[in-house]
Amino acid sequence: MSACGRSPSWRSPLTRGLDCRKAVVFSVLQPAPPIVVEVVKQPPAAHDISIDYILTMFATAGVMLLVAAIGGLVAGAIFIGIRRRRDTSRPPSTESSHVTLRI
Repeated sequence: MSACGRSPSWRSPLTRGLDCRKAVVFSVLQPAPPIVVEVVKQPPAAHDISIDYILTMFATAGVMLLVAAIGGLVAGAIFIGIRRRRDTSRPPSTESSHVTLRI
């Protein structure tokens, strides 16, 4: 028996006169068929949004603070105006135990 498990006189039609050891070496040395990989075009790199997000967050908070400050000033002006109008329309009396602030 040969190393390939066949009788030494046996010849494969694929080996064409080569013995089994040479056929095994020949099949190992043959290059494998190429592997084709399709490369997809990569999207452009996205910029870092953390700075944009932080600036937008502070801008939104600033707008909210500005709206709250303006609302507070308007509400305060309305309350002061109502009190002044109420105090001027009423005659002064000394019977009250309340202290009137002259703002």
